[in-house]
Amino acid sequence: MPRLNQLRVYPSSDAADHATTYPDLHFRATTHHVAEMFMSMLAPGYTLDGAGLVTISCGARGPSPEYSQVLGCTEVFAERFDFAVYQALDHGPRQEMILALIEHTLSDIAARVGADPAPIRECAGMVRKHGFVLEQEQRKLSRCLPGRRGWIRVYRRLGAGFCEMWLAKSFDPTGAVVHEALMREPAPLDLRQHFFRSQLRDEVFLVEDRFAKTVFSLPLPAVRA
Repeated sequence: MPRLNQLRVYPSSDAADHATTYPDLHFRATTHHVAEMFMSMLAPGYTLDGAGLVTISCGARGPSPEYSQVLGCTEVFAERFDFAVYQALDHGPRQEMILALIEHTLSDIAARVGADPAPIRECAGMVRKHGFVLEQEQRKLSRCLPGRRGWIRVYRRLGAGFCEMWLAKSFDPTGAVVHEALMREPAPLDLRQHFFRSQLRDEVFLVEDRFAKTVFSLPLPAVRA
């Protein structure tokens, strides 16, 4: 049975169509980092209801069923989500509200299908323990520089206010950071398929997408005399 590997928390189509989320509340930009942190910390191989993607749709569901699964994708509605309360909150309480929603909704699905809810509770606890901020090295993109000159390591950072940020950091042979470069403007997007592979070529660190198109480049640190 497929494991759970994607989680989204979106406004429902009905809520978005009727501007329930309010013009100045960019809902996805406030939920993205919480959902991505949860998935980053969820026990590897965890199977919920056989869906690879679960979407929690906040707001009115209209004629849609409360819970449905189509082609390996589950959608479940949180109709009682209070956008007015959510908009009035600061970053911290908002994060907790979304995490509590995720924990409660996934636990309900687990009860529905007979899955183990313990990994869900444990994962939510880990997200809280990390303070809703996570920086992870993307090891497949990091490269050791020739001539023992150090390393370039790539990091994916998740947190409130910037959603998802990607950084390339240059390290000298002692392990000290000598340069840090933003790889793309922060956004509520999972860019793991965009930043897909890397290589060193002609004294330049290159990152390519899935289609072998260069999407980021960084000159290598100069050789010290």
